[in-house]
Amino acid sequence: ESPARGSLRPMLVVWISWVVLMSSVNLPTPLYAVYSERFGFSSAVLTAVFALYAFVLVPALMLFGQLSDRLGRRIVLLMGLAAAAAGLIVFALAESTAWLFAGRIFQGLAVGMASSAATAALVELEPARNARRPALLAGLAQAGGSGAGPLIAGLLAEWAPDPLRLPYIVLLAATAAVAVLALRVHEPLRGRSGRWQI
Repeated sequence: ESPARGSLRPMLVVWISWVVLMSSVNLPTPLYAVYSERFGFSSAVLTAVFALYAFVLVPALMLFGQLSDRLGRRIVLLMGLAAAAAGLIVFALAESTAWLFAGRIFQGLAVGMASSAATAALVELEPARNARRPALLAGLAQAGGSGAGPLIAGLLAEWAPDPLRLPYIVLLAATAAVAVLALRVHEPLRGRSGRWQI
C-alpha cells in the first residue's frame, strides 16, 4: 500500500513491529529461574544461553543489513518477525535446556534480520525527512521492547495460569498482528544490486 503524503502510519507500523519483536526476544528473561529449577541447569549454562544470542546476532546483523538493501525493507522485517515467532514457539514448547538454546538462536536471527531493515525503513518512511525522529523511534523500540517483554512475562507468570506457555502465546498473537500490518506497508526501497560487502 502506498502511504499518503505526509502520513506517519507506515513508519509507526514499522516501529510497533520492532517493539513487539524486541518484547518477544526479551520475554523469557524473568522465566529463566523457573526453567533452571525445572530443567536443572547451572548459572554457567544460563550464561551460555544468553551468550548464544549475541553470537548469532552479530553475524546476522552483517548479513541481513545488506539483504534488506537488495530485497527491500519489508521482506526482511517480515523474515525477522517470522524468526521471532519461531523462537516464541520453541520456548512455549520447551522440554529441556536444548530447547532454550534453539529458541535463543531464533531470537538472535530475528533481531539481526529486523534491526537493520527497521532502522532503514524508519528513515526512508519518515514523511518530513526529519533525521531526529527515526533515531528517537529506533532507540525507543530497542529500550521499550527490551523492557516490555520481561514486564509482560513477569506479570503473566505472577497473575495468570501456565507461566511457561501463556506469555509466549500472547506475544505470538501480537507478532502475527503486526506482521499483517507490516504486509500492507509501502516498500520504501525497491532493492539494488551490486558487490556484496561486509
